[in-house]
Amino acid sequence: MTENKRSLALIVGFSLASTIVYYTWAIGLSGFAITTKGVPASGALWATVAANLVFMATLPLWGKLSDRFGRKPIFLTYGVAFVVLSFPLMAALNNSAWRRFGIMVVALFFLGAFVGKKPAYFAELFPTAVRASGIGVPYSFIAAIFGGTAPYILPGSAATTSCGSSPSTRSCWC
Repeated sequence: MTENKRSLALIVGFSLASTIVYYTWAIGLSGFAITTKGVPASGALWATVAANLVFMATLPLWGKLSDRFGRKPIFLTYGVAFVVLSFPLMAALNNSAWRRFGIMVVALFFLGAFVGKKPAYFAELFPTAVRASGIGVPYSFIAAIFGGTAPYILPGSAATTSCGSSPSTRSCWC
């Protein structure tokens, strides 16, 4: 493993990015929408389930696009999309479960650009003898630490995108 420091660093960096994005947008957004935006709990649940089903359906599409155009343009699509869309998507969140579903679909669609090719990319980073531990140890470590804490990013980002604190207040972007 000490011979693969660059590969370990890539696994840590890419795992960190995708874990924070996934747990923020696919997991933490429900609780945030319920407590701060007034989305009904049942609507938030079903919006999450449906958006994650759409997310799963996009993974083969992104894999196929990556095979056709290359991994780098697809990874860049993911990165640029989240830099450009994160704050506008968060600002568009209101008390509607349908809007929440749409926001999640957009966010998870672009996350699929990375997640659809991540396993193949990670496998190519290590020789066969250390592949399982080279991927599993850093990925599990990152997911355990940042997966559970990523949803705490939401209240801070909402404070920078919202004009008010009540669930019925429209955001500054709308």
